[in-house]
Amino acid sequence: MKLSKKLLYSAVVLATVAGPTVSPVAQFAISGLVVRAAEVSQERPATTTVNIYKLVGDSFSEDIVNHNGIENKDGASLAGNYEKLGTNVKGLGGVQFVRYTVTDSKVSDEELKALTTVKEADKKLNTWLKDKTELTKTDSSGKVSETLDSKADVKYLYIEDLTKSPSNISKAFAVPFVLSLPQANSTGEGFLQEINIYPKNVQTNEPKVDKDVKKLSQDDAGFNMGESFDWFLKSTVPTNLEDFEKFEFTDELDASLDFEKVGTVKIGDLTLENDVDYTVTTEKLPSEKTKITVTFKKERLPEISKKIKGASITLLQDETALKQATENTNKAAFLVIPVTAKINEKAVLGKAILNDFTLEYDHTPDKVNNPKPKTPEDKPEVHTGGKKFVKKDAASSEKTLPGAEFEKF
Repeated sequence: MKLSKKLLYSAVVLATVAGPTVSPVAQFAISGLVVRAAEVSQERPATTTVNIYKLVGDSFSEDIVNHNGIENKDGASLAGNYEKLGTNVKGLGGVQFVRYTVTDSKVSDEELKALTTVKEADKKLNTWLKDKTELTKTDSSGKVSETLDSKADVKYLYIEDLTKSPSNISKAFAVPFVLSLPQANSTGEGFLQEINIYPKNVQTNEPKVDKDVKKLSQDDAGFNMGESFDWFLKSTVPTNLEDFEKFEFTDELDASLDFEKVGTVKIGDLTLENDVDYTVTTEKLPSEKTKITVTFKKERLPEISKKIKGASITLLQDETALKQATENTNKAAFLVIPVTAKINEKAVLGKAILNDFTLEYDHTPDKVNNPKPKTPEDKPEVHTGGKKFVKKDAASSEKTLPGAEFEKF
């Protein structure tokens, strides 16, 4: 069997439009694959070796981001030379790929690539797909190889199992991808015996959290009953915040605390707007605690990220530095959410009132809601040592006067 150049040209156009689809010609360094010209057979090979190199980086080039890959018609193996692809690009070990054989020829590649998780793909077994196979996890260089039968035309779907892969990855390029065998070389004069595929992800900074009371870096404070004070919910801000699907804070105030308001939310000197960048909801729980939820709007995260970069804000990423920070400036910025409260009459004099919060975030590239929780290691506390005064009716010592106010002279 020999492919005509006219047929080959059609395959090139198809692969260019389809993105991460490895059609019968090797032409993409990233969203598809690159090959070594020496590994070409004039006859249809009985088997084809498939090398998958999983890449991760802080960012990728504009061409890759805009086109989900870069053209490389007759490219050789990248062999670890990833500098031109983006910033700090390297192989990622420990990644689990799952391969499925496509059985329904009427299903388009776009429909296949819409199956972004193993759970979704498993639902198509015995209809679109069969023969689910877990590959060996990628080695320290990001590589995993397998040899597949290519005597007959066959199509495969590859999906990354995020539940069995490193967690610090976000935006994905060329994942999932579709592979058709056998593969012709770029001249249409032979078949490839070995192909190299380079799917990739952006590496993310996992957010770190901490909480203070009264002022930044303080974990303990005393207040009189009825005196307002601030808790400070703090988090580092990932450099690729625009890739996050969820960023939500939940704080449950003890029953001995009355919630008053959420103050000005800031990242360094950048002020974020309530009901524009985030929403605030409160709920009284059966335990008499007050649940406060600050939810950052998914559609606003790219805009917030753009503002951070436009203001030349340097984001603090170190957990120890976050705990010790006494000010929040553009030179070492983090997210601060002030929550104003006051101690009520349910407090026990001298007993510490502890408080923490949970940050739920999701940056996985599967477009499925699977948030991760994060809580501060240290729980700040407040206490009151003041006296309790109960106002009683002058005519009856048994009758109290709720809501009465006192003045000090």
